[in-house]
Amino acid sequence: MDDGPVPLLPHQEVSAAWLAQRRQAFLADQMRVGKTPAVIRACDLIQAERILVLCPSIARTNWGREFARFSPRERNVCVWLTSTPSSDWRTISIVSYDLAIRNSVNSKLASQTWDVVVLDEAHYLKEPTTQRTRAAYALAKGARCWRLSGTPAPNHYGEWYTHVKTAGLWTGSYEAFLDQFCHWYRDEYNQIRVTGSQRAEQLSRLLAPFTLRRLLEDVVSTLPPVEFIPVAVEARPVDINRWWPMVGLKIESWSYYEQKILEQCAAVDAMLKVAQAGDDFTHALGALQGPKSIDSRRYVGLSKTPAIAEMVAEELERGDYDKIVIFAWHKDVIHDLRERLAKFHPVSVFGGTPPLKRDRLAHEFRTKGRCRVFIGQILAAGVAIDLSVASEVLFAEMSWVPGDNAQAAMRVHHLKQTKPVRVRVCSTAETLDERVNHVLRRKTRDLTVLDLPATPPTVEGTQEASVWE
Repeated sequence: MDDGPVPLLPHQEVSAAWLAQRRQAFLADQMRVGKTPAVIRACDLIQAERILVLCPSIARTNWGREFARFSPRERNVCVWLTSTPSSDWRTISIVSYDLAIRNSVNSKLASQTWDVVVLDEAHYLKEPTTQRTRAAYALAKGARCWRLSGTPAPNHYGEWYTHVKTAGLWTGSYEAFLDQFCHWYRDEYNQIRVTGSQRAEQLSRLLAPFTLRRLLEDVVSTLPPVEFIPVAVEARPVDINRWWPMVGLKIESWSYYEQKILEQCAAVDAMLKVAQAGDDFTHALGALQGPKSIDSRRYVGLSKTPAIAEMVAEELERGDYDKIVIFAWHKDVIHDLRERLAKFHPVSVFGGTPPLKRDRLAHEFRTKGRCRVFIGQILAAGVAIDLSVASEVLFAEMSWVPGDNAQAAMRVHHLKQTKPVRVRVCSTAETLDERVNHVLRRKTRDLTVLDLPATPPTVEGTQEASVWE
């Protein structure tokens, strides 16, 4: 499954070199500019051996995959899913913020000397008094500390305080920082209330030594027209009592279906071992797509929906993008995603959706600002529908026929599209699902190459220490 390390884009190489020159840094590039590859390359540039990545729980599994994807070095990467590491954790440890504040985990991590501590989504650490902020920065003490976030101060300039304080750029108190850069007061309960920001130019000068910020439009000419990205998600327990009766299966016969799931997985695994990872494999896989695999695929799909919905909801709430198109194969997977993302007013298209209704739902997605999510069954929403208002695509499940996935992705990635398209393929880590999707993703990518005019790469627009709301 290893294709070798993925090469970085020119602006990511710039970011990596910039990080490698600094012990204290904040890489604040906008989402999709590519912060993670730059950090991994920077670790290689300084020959870092012991690396600690602190991140939200939904991101930790994918961080483990990204080291293998972007670094040519053989590394021992340990993703902490519980308080007990599953492997030799003293080389690269990837730990959620929630786990890092547990005494048992924190004491183990604190006993190590780290070359680099990466604080991903560093806006999680904007409150100076929280246990999470204190634990994270205590672990980073004495190491190179690289912070990552596309939204470092989402509400007001006061949220920069923890970062500039720990970087040694500000020696005063929190209240003194607020006096300088915010309008604030204490309420009747003695709680700090910030009402606005001030002195942007002065803050920019303070941040200049350790902050790099590029927007997507600054580097858009260096991005491919469409990019297929693997995303590893953690499987969650499936509520069998809810979902199995909905598709006409008797819950009292669960042991029977459980055995069928195991048998179906074994059949696909056996085929994967004997077929080549090319046309032979995909043809054989497509032949298994019907009843021979439906139970196992449905179960795997439902195990991914909680983590996928959590990730998408956080991105939408943060404003990483305006709209997203999600494709899936099974109806109950679509139902679950729609319920979990209800606050974003999703529309969904199934195989039985009448053509006129399908067109109306697509029109609503294109024109209604509050409708931020389109969820479609791959075959039903994969042809004759324009979804190019979005440039974000996510496959919760893939068809086992690559051409079906390519047709679906082209609903967003076609000649009407003015932005680079990111297509993420979600798989459960260390499973057959990940191995199968690895092949399908590559085959799908090869089928979606458009003959578009090339634009010379540029890294113009690089800014150090810009200030934004």
